[in-house]
Amino acid sequence: YDSFGLAPGLASSGDSGGSGVAAILELARLFSNLYSNPYHKPKYNLLFVLTGADNFNYFGTKYFIEDMLEDADNYLLSEADYTLCLDALAGGSDIFLHVSRPPKEGTKGQELMARMNESLSLVAGLSSVTLNHKKIRIGDDALAWSHERFSLRKVPAGTLSHFSHHSDIRRKSMFHTSTDVDGLSASVQLIAESVVRHILPEINEMDSNYTSGIFTGQMSVHTDSLQSWLDYLSQTGRSQQSLLNKDHPLLLSLQQTLSSYVHEVSTFTHKPDKSDPEFVIYTQSVSIMHSYSVKPAVLDLVLAISILCYMGGVYLLVMYFSNISQLINEVKYRVKAKRD
Repeated sequence: YDSFGLAPGLASSGDSGGSGVAAILELARLFSNLYSNPYHKPKYNLLFVLTGADNFNYFGTKYFIEDMLEDADNYLLSEADYTLCLDALAGGSDIFLHVSRPPKEGTKGQELMARMNESLSLVAGLSSVTLNHKKIRIGDDALAWSHERFSLRKVPAGTLSHFSHHSDIRRKSMFHTSTDVDGLSASVQLIAESVVRHILPEINEMDSNYTSGIFTGQMSVHTDSLQSWLDYLSQTGRSQQSLLNKDHPLLLSLQQTLSSYVHEVSTFTHKPDKSDPEFVIYTQSVSIMHSYSVKPAVLDLVLAISILCYMGGVYLLVMYFSNISQLINEVKYRVKAKRD
């Protein structure tokens, strides 16, 4: 949920990070309605996670995974079918599922990819879902996508994004505030329809009643809600420095919104190791720069020319002092002769 920029106080990108947060909140709302319907009783638990400091080599994701996997009583990640990481989703008609290795035949990852392709016909505005494979390079200074943190711990995962490559400059630009809410709405619907076909296999046998999808009508995606979150996130400075306070209005808003959709909301707080920190965050996010009115540049030009003329005159006086002295004496002699 944080953003990154060399000017921390201005870091408020709307697409990368912001659209993923808006999508998570809307998906939580959609599945909250689905699970409250007595006719649908999925046997799956869904876990919605919002992470911070992911611009620092996915620090928040890393320590969340470690907390979950090191807890002997917590099986949500160790037994997870799949983890979908949401990157930038508010733009473009093509969606890419970035993975560290192609899912094998018969695995849950391959099944979920098939569900996405099946659900494309139910969503207007999206033309394709492309599988993009990139191996993890252990020697690299930074990971490319957030799902790589899960892959390193052997948790099946992938990242959904409209960016085809991790090095796209728009992913790290604090000025990339333009967003396509219709594209985001289509992406959310695609994810919701794909996941619901995965957790409710019986729906796949009801093709005649499923031609319009589950999330339509009263269960449809709320575009206005997505737009309001995009506007809020695009206008709010979200540098990690400004979000160190757990009572920050943005963090409270995210927690309150999730609490209205899911049964239990937990917060995790981590700090870099002081003895060997992976990165250092300086708390100063906004600085005041003072500027003063000065003389115009023309004055400097005139002053420079005057100094050059003065120095030139001194130089000529020194170099031709004898000639100048002789000339002065001749002038005096002629003036005196004229008077006589």
